[in-house]
Amino acid sequence: MVRMKVDLKLWLARIADVCFPKQCLLCGRTLLGSENHVCTLCLAALPRSEITKTQDSPMKDAITGVRGIVDANAVFSYVHGNDVAHLVHEFKYHGYHSLAVEMGRLMYDEMFRMAILGDYDAIVPVPLHWTRLMKRGYNQTECLCRGLSGKSGWPVENLLKARRHGSQTRRSGALRRVNPKGKYYLRDDARTKGRHFLLIDDVFTTGSTILAAAEALLSRSDCRVTLLTFSLTNG
Repeated sequence: MVRMKVDLKLWLARIADVCFPKQCLLCGRTLLGSENHVCTLCLAALPRSEITKTQDSPMKDAITGVRGIVDANAVFSYVHGNDVAHLVHEFKYHGYHSLAVEMGRLMYDEMFRMAILGDYDAIVPVPLHWTRLMKRGYNQTECLCRGLSGKSGWPVENLLKARRHGSQTRRSGALRRVNPKGKYYLRDDARTKGRHFLLIDDVFTTGSTILAAAEALLSRSDCRVTLLTFSLTNG
């Protein structure tokens, strides 16, 4: 009986694929069986940040002199209206949490290409305040982490909590830098001493958000933090 139910679900899924073929979110092409959300051609064409090839980077500048932060990198280049920006908006505001998971898997592939795989004890997502989490239904950064974890084997640990805090989206650069201070704090049961964490966020603009999260991680004990974001804006 159970086997019949499984077979029926598979047949229904195949019928749905024929009648309603899945399309690439970027170019509209019908996806192949192995593709999810975005076709292989569009993934290959996404603009990379190439941050590891230059020392003139806002991420590298942001962590200069900050004790405990080992490195900072971003995978893709976010420019208003480009394909990376479109993907971020889809998984951040339009309910495509499964897209964020898929992009997390892609982040691992890009980390390998960028030669920035490390000895991480755990992946830590920048958290959302519970009110925003309830409204959105998911934390897109945690979804990125789940995808990354699935390919890397590094566990995801939600070690941070967020205090109530205004959105950064429409704030100026100066306000972005001031706004997040004290926004995050460590959970009481967080185990951090002597560990190396990969701290993940979706977008790096001024760096204030992920740096505030890193400050919280480093607040209690001697640990190391490496920053990684899905994308880096041009200002």
